[in-house]
Amino acid sequence: VVYLNFWASWDAASAQEVQKNHQILKNKSEDWKNKVQYVALSIDDNLEVLSEFLREKSWSQEFHYWSEEQANKLTAAQIFAVKGVPSNFLIDAEGKLVWKGEAKLSEIEDRVNKLLENE
Repeated sequence: VVYLNFWASWDAASAQEVQKNHQILKNKSEDWKNKVQYVALSIDDNLEVLSEFLREKSWSQEFHYWSEEQANKLTAAQIFAVKGVPSNFLIDAEGKLVWKGEAKLSEIEDRVNKLLENE
C-alpha cells in the first residue's frame, strides 16, 4: 500500500498532518512493516526553504521535492491533479488508486488497515 501525502511547509494544516503521519508510522511500524510506504510530496517552490523546514522539524522520512515545471515534464502534483494541500491518495498493492481526498488521519489509518486486510 502506498500513501501519498501532498503538503507544503507554508501551509500549517498540511505540515501538521505530516507531523501526525510520522507519529502514526512510528506507532504502526510493526503492523505496517514492509507493507505500507508513506511518501510525503512537498509542493514548495524553494528547495532551501523546504530543506531548512525539514531540518527544524527533524523529520527523517524521505521526501520527494518537485522543484519546478520543466518543458514537456509534469510534476507529481500535476499528474495527480492536486488542487490544494493537504491532498492524500491511497494506492493498493496492485497499483490501483483506491482513494483520494482529505480525511482525518484516523480515517486514513483505518483505510490503510482495511487495504492490508484485503491483501
